[in-house]
Amino acid sequence: MTDQRENNAMGELSSIVLPEGHKFLRAVPVEKQDDEAFVASYDSQTLFYDVFYDGSNNLVRMIGPDLRNLKNYFKNAILEVDGVEVQERNIVKLGPRTNEVTFSSPHPDPRHLRLFQPRTPQFEEVVEINRSNLEKFRGKNALVAISKNNDLQWIEDWLTFYSRRHGANAVVLIDNGSDAYTPEDIRRTIAKVKAIEAAEVISAPFPFGPRATTRVEIGSKFLHLSMLHIAHRKYLAEANAVLSVDIDELVLGRDDETVFSAVKSTADGYMSIRGRWRYARKPEGPAKVTHADHVLQRRGADARMQPKWCLDPQGPLAGRYWRVHGISGAQRNFEHHFYYLHCRQITTSWDYARGFEDEENFEEAQDASSLREVFGGVSNST
Repeated sequence: MTDQRENNAMGELSSIVLPEGHKFLRAVPVEKQDDEAFVASYDSQTLFYDVFYDGSNNLVRMIGPDLRNLKNYFKNAILEVDGVEVQERNIVKLGPRTNEVTFSSPHPDPRHLRLFQPRTPQFEEVVEINRSNLEKFRGKNALVAISKNNDLQWIEDWLTFYSRRHGANAVVLIDNGSDAYTPEDIRRTIAKVKAIEAAEVISAPFPFGPRATTRVEIGSKFLHLSMLHIAHRKYLAEANAVLSVDIDELVLGRDDETVFSAVKSTADGYMSIRGRWRYARKPEGPAKVTHADHVLQRRGADARMQPKWCLDPQGPLAGRYWRVHGISGAQRNFEHHFYYLHCRQITTSWDYARGFEDEENFEEAQDASSLREVFGGVSNST
């Protein structure tokens, strides 16, 4: 058996998943039970994405999708740590999509968790208890993102931008089951960016959830929020600052300040960041589009988008949980000069098609020079 600490160092999750066809599964919302696309993307089987030991307060944390109808099923299950039964467990609902179960470890070096449900049909799972690794990211300027099948060059360029422009030196990248390459390929790509001193690639091959256009669909997208909570509690709670942005998003602002230093000077240690679409010309021949190509903006008004955020995780909002577009219970703070470029053609079009358009609809953006400066003037379309 591979040593648990080696697993943890490689970003492995200790997951508990009910078998397909099990009598007790997470129920599909009634209004969506006849929607084949929804059912196919809905996670009915995962109880917990990860189980890990937080030595800072002697807690074992179990983080997963909202239990919903499985709550009593879990409450009636027996939990044991290395053969010692857990007498009390605390179930906390983090918003509408994530549950965290915590309990005190019976000793400071827990190794295995056994979950046994005696009801018919019986279910038993034994998993290794991972370890948090807060010290690895302590004091770092960290990026956190979820990704699937994004081109490895895009990931390298994304990291290069943030290390050069903002002094990023750490990253937690959640890989949602990429089949174009392996997690080890991502680790090798990150290693090419020498400024990145600390990195974790979390392999999370779980259903991402349905395309969200209604409240029911939004409430059924479990993975992203749960992974942010794992990244927070397992790795990033003691970072200097954390920026949550996707691979196709590049933050700009005044040249004399980084987003990480700026967030430390805010009253709440928190910044919301508005986005602006940026577009690339279609490259000629086999050349692939890059971030550096995104120097065009649409003439006239463009579609609005949700903000992203930067946070001091040890600041006044340290106890709040992280969302995709903000921090729980915190008012959005746009009182600063930062914004992000949403690079339209850095995409696998997994959600919807984001192809090239007629260039007559666009003009060069005023911040194009800033982008060229960071990337050294290299572009496939200029």
